[in-house]
Amino acid sequence: KSGMLMIDQHRAHVRILFEQFLNEIEHHHAPSQQLLFPETLEMSHDDAIFLEQINDELTALGFRIEQTEDHLFNISGIPSEFENENIKTILHDLIEKAKTTSMSTTEAIHEMIAQSLAEASALKNGQSLTNEEMIDLIDRLFACSSPNRTPDGKLITAILSLDEIQSRFR
Repeated sequence: KSGMLMIDQHRAHVRILFEQFLNEIEHHHAPSQQLLFPETLEMSHDDAIFLEQINDELTALGFRIEQTEDHLFNISGIPSEFENENIKTILHDLIEKAKTTSMSTTEAIHEMIAQSLAEASALKNGQSLTNEEMIDLIDRLFACSSPNRTPDGKLITAILSLDEIQSRFR
């Protein structure tokens, strides 16, 4: 009634997935999609140690990762939200981000994992959505605890007032 609400669909989806992933980590109830052909992930010694440390959180999200050799891991399951993402790249990026982020609490670790995975699996900018998908995205966004900002503080919504709209057409 007071103007036009604009929503960045990528940022909205990041917020939705972030809160969903956080909830799944805390309650350990995420569905896992089993891979027909498991992937092998090779990591450095330090990365392998870190991956082992966060494996419980990743399992809670739906990952099924088992160490097969010193620096080799077998990925047999992924979160059901992931479709065509490159899982190896996502896990490597997650570990790189974790190395550069100071995480002093379990909550900080959970938030970093949830944010990193949400950003990797969210809708891409410019991706076309049907009307039903748009409505679902908006409904899910406004069911979030903080629908106006992404986990890293970027704006998701903006309102263009009726006055601003009218002034553009004078």
